[in-house]
Amino acid sequence: MEQHSEKLNRLLAKHFPDKEIRKKIYHDNNLFIIPEKVADTFIVNELPAMTGMGK
Repeated sequence: MEQHSEKLNRLLAKHFPDKEIRKKIYHDNNLFIIPEKVADTFIVNELPAMTGMGK
């Protein structure tokens, strides 16, 4: 599970527009709480590939 958490953290980092957004990311074990500004892009571009449902 930790391996997946690290991969998710790296993928989310691609979508951090600036350092202020990074400060608003909450990550505890395998729980991620991220601002909507980052979440929308991540869900559309990264999540489908992670679940095997993407391109």
